[in-house]
Amino acid sequence: MAQATPELSKQQWEFLAAIEAFGQPVHVSLAGELIPLSPGPFLELIRQAKSLGWLERTGPDTYRLSGDLPEAVKDGVRRINTPEFLKRLLKRIEQLELGDRLNPGSLSILLRRVGRDYEAAVLENEQAQAALQKDDFISAWSHAEVAVSCLSRLKGQPEAEALFVSTVLDLSNLRFRLGRNLDGVPKLLRQARDAADALGDRRSRALADLYMGRFSYFSDNLDDALTALASGLDEVEELGDEDILAQSAEFVGLYYFLQGMYKEAIKHFERAILSSKSKKSGLVGSFLSYTFAYCAAYLGRFTQAVGILDYHWRNWEQKSEPALAALFRSALGITLLMMGEKGQALYHLRGAYEDSRRIQNSRSLLLTQAGLSYYHFLEGRIEESSRILHHSITEAAKNDFAVRQYSFPWILEQYDEFRQLDDTHIHDFSFDDELHRIIQGPNIHLRGVAYRIMAKGAMKRCNESAKARSNLEASERYLKRSGDPVELGKTRSLMAQVEMEAGDRAKATDLARKAWEGMSICEGALFPDELRSLLGDESGRQPTRVHVEVVERLLEMMEAFIPSTNLDELLSRVAAVSAEFHGAESCGLFWFPDPDSARDPELRATYNLSQEEVKTSDFRAHLKTITQAFRRNKPLVVRAQDCVEDNIGAGARTVLCLPFEVGGKVRGVLYHRNAYTGNNFDLIDPAILQRISRQMSGCIERIWEYSRLMEKKMLMTAVRFSPLERERDQGIITEDPGMIDLLDQAGQVADSEASVLILGETGVGKGLLAQRMHAMSPRSQAPFVVVDLTTIPESLVESELFGHEKGAFTGADRQTQGRIELANQGTLFMDEVGETPLFVQKKLLRVIQERSFVRIGGTRPLVSDFRLIVATNRDLAEEVSSGRFREDLFYRLNVVPITIPPLRKRGRDVLLLARHFLNHYGLKHKRPGLTLTPEDESALLGYHWPGNVRELQNVIERAVLLARGSRVELNLPPRSKSVPADPFSDTPTADELFRRYLKFILQKTGGKLSGPGGAAKILGMKRTTLYSRMKKLGLG
Repeated sequence: MAQATPELSKQQWEFLAAIEAFGQPVHVSLAGELIPLSPGPFLELIRQAKSLGWLERTGPDTYRLSGDLPEAVKDGVRRINTPEFLKRLLKRIEQLELGDRLNPGSLSILLRRVGRDYEAAVLENEQAQAALQKDDFISAWSHAEVAVSCLSRLKGQPEAEALFVSTVLDLSNLRFRLGRNLDGVPKLLRQARDAADALGDRRSRALADLYMGRFSYFSDNLDDALTALASGLDEVEELGDEDILAQSAEFVGLYYFLQGMYKEAIKHFERAILSSKSKKSGLVGSFLSYTFAYCAAYLGRFTQAVGILDYHWRNWEQKSEPALAALFRSALGITLLMMGEKGQALYHLRGAYEDSRRIQNSRSLLLTQAGLSYYHFLEGRIEESSRILHHSITEAAKNDFAVRQYSFPWILEQYDEFRQLDDTHIHDFSFDDELHRIIQGPNIHLRGVAYRIMAKGAMKRCNESAKARSNLEASERYLKRSGDPVELGKTRSLMAQVEMEAGDRAKATDLARKAWEGMSICEGALFPDELRSLLGDESGRQPTRVHVEVVERLLEMMEAFIPSTNLDELLSRVAAVSAEFHGAESCGLFWFPDPDSARDPELRATYNLSQEEVKTSDFRAHLKTITQAFRRNKPLVVRAQDCVEDNIGAGARTVLCLPFEVGGKVRGVLYHRNAYTGNNFDLIDPAILQRISRQMSGCIERIWEYSRLMEKKMLMTAVRFSPLERERDQGIITEDPGMIDLLDQAGQVADSEASVLILGETGVGKGLLAQRMHAMSPRSQAPFVVVDLTTIPESLVESELFGHEKGAFTGADRQTQGRIELANQGTLFMDEVGETPLFVQKKLLRVIQERSFVRIGGTRPLVSDFRLIVATNRDLAEEVSSGRFREDLFYRLNVVPITIPPLRKRGRDVLLLARHFLNHYGLKHKRPGLTLTPEDESALLGYHWPGNVRELQNVIERAVLLARGSRVELNLPPRSKSVPADPFSDTPTADELFRRYLKFILQKTGGKLSGPGGAAKILGMKRTTLYSRMKKLGLG
């Protein structure tokens, strides 16, 4: 028999309804603050609800409603949780300031239930971004899905549309990264592209096309991929600024990679890799690094490829990402095969195969089996190779995995051999059709291989020598463009055989030597034995040592760096170029902050080396070698076979350390390591190594100097944005004891880095006090950047503060630095901070907390080290209570509040300032000798000065301009400011009439100028126009 529902009071039912409203576990004390219950009914409700199974405990005093509630209880809760009740609940949360105590997910659910989708989307997007910073992709994906769902219901609202576009781009990356909901990606990207078009956001439009291109590639739609990529890249090229080029570099690389144009692709991949180092999230880094490694391998840069793949295999293993670890390990095995390192390759391929089977990952399993098939192919076991490849393709097809597109050139060679078998394992497949598809397709690398295979067929047939030559010439032409030295070497070796058969030994010898030049990088294992006689001793010769000319080319490469304001990015380029030149798989730039200290050096730049690895016990021996090279200030090469004691470290066959100097003192070491190849560092004479070390020092020192000059240039640029500069000589004039105490207090605070909130009526001199504090601070030689929020249209505030990239919105025709960026090393003064729009307040809070920001339309985090001073004539506490100003931002700003008294409370300062202005404007307008009469002084002291010092300044300047002889006419407004019954009885001027009305409106709005209920709204004026009129009337 079902239990009867106990009798509950209205408050008890509302308590249960409040718990249900959040949709997630909630602390009972929080629910109790929202629905107050006295202790007796509260404890009785908890006891009964637990005993009846209505409440489930999820933590200490944390509960949620059971999913198996009786229908009567469900109905009771449902009747209470009307939209009106939920709105009251949300309003109470805001009034009691309980938002920080509430789980963001619970708050998001409640916001959505009351129809406040935009706020819910902002909250969910913040959670997604926070998860991305921690590489928590599952959580980031979940939050981004909710955000997009909310924003999709807010079409036509610019703020929501802009957030929708950026969130969709993140979500498409997350779905791609996790392999979830991929079918819906194209529709979302099309919607984001349309929204970007409507917003005039060319940058996001271009990125949406690029993301669509990548998706199409992985959906086996190569033509669609290239079309979308080309469309996005056209827009990127037109925008052309550094940030959009960095964002799109990965896709430009992919565009060329898909066409087999590896020489072009590698440049853009390298840029993308360097750019990704400034991002904390590893969201798309795996795909980029994976493709980059294959690109490097096809170009014969095997140590670079192996270093990347080994680093990421170990990295994903450490992060417990078995699918990615298996993928990178399979690629590592394949690349080692390409190098001719069959033993190491087989070890990794077998390991990747077992890992892939264990986790049932179709993609890595297919690639691993392709690698094992190629291994058996190289060993001459053609039937076994065919069997493995056929089995992998069959299994992939069962899992709907696309195998139509591939970049491995040996696949074609395998097919060519397989069709010679009597019992081929490749069914329902026409190799001739495949060759035709490749030749008609966009990939010139595969096209070059296809032409070579066709030439081999022609060589076997009678009377087709001309066709063979023609196909080989086409193969050579395309492979030269692709940049693959090994495949080009194979084609040239075949061309040499053709020339040998034709009796032209000289031409055959020349071609054979060229072929050997390309194929020797993989130990010459693929070079035909029948051609070795043409090489003489060349095929057995050891690699030659590096000459001085090659070293000079290295230095030219380093000096030709694209300038960057990011010091770490420049140093990362040094590490990458040095690793490439020395044939190192990994490299690190270690900096010794205190040469005399025994502390470990700092890792300032890396290439396939992580901070985590450097901190491990296995790396201690490497640090010992680095320190040894630093102390000796000489290059040091250490080989595993030469070590008596363990001073080379685990996982290394050879280590090279190059110390460098800055400012005439040795300050660091460039560390290089190889784990798979052993003799690269032996190719440079010790004397040349010493020269490299010295000239590297010069290059690194120039980079440090360049970074310092860029900072100085930014400071010089920022100074131009200080409109108060012209008033520097005026200072603050006072004899009032209260003002003197205030100035002493400001002087004490000036030395600190604390935020200062300057309060006071309009015109009291808040800007001058801010400038005085800057001039007395340690930052006085740096810029003083002013943002007057009353003069900036609300729609442009965000751009003025944070800057924007070219094409970020309609009219953004160039990249622009924001005031925050320009204030780096100096002081940012935000006048009338109470006018900051709510949607900007959240971003401003984050900048204050983290000192980093992103320009509108950009992705690269920028850092600005500034001291913040703000001013307002509003009561910010009241603004917080009314919901017009964020409480958390208020507390951040209100560290040191300073209130400037109005002029009417500064006693005889009125006369002191009046005489100062009289002298100043007398000289300015060529009216020297003007004086104030006792009557003038009495009038000045008797006036209440609602416009404060600024009004006094305007009154005196007007009096100077209208002066007759040595006397001035003050023309002060009447003492009484009450509006008479007949507003025209005293025959006021038009300006005076508007002045009276404006003061009335400002009193009514509590000084609020903009937004709902603000003076500008009531008067039907733009905020900037209103402020201009206020200044003119002495009220601004």
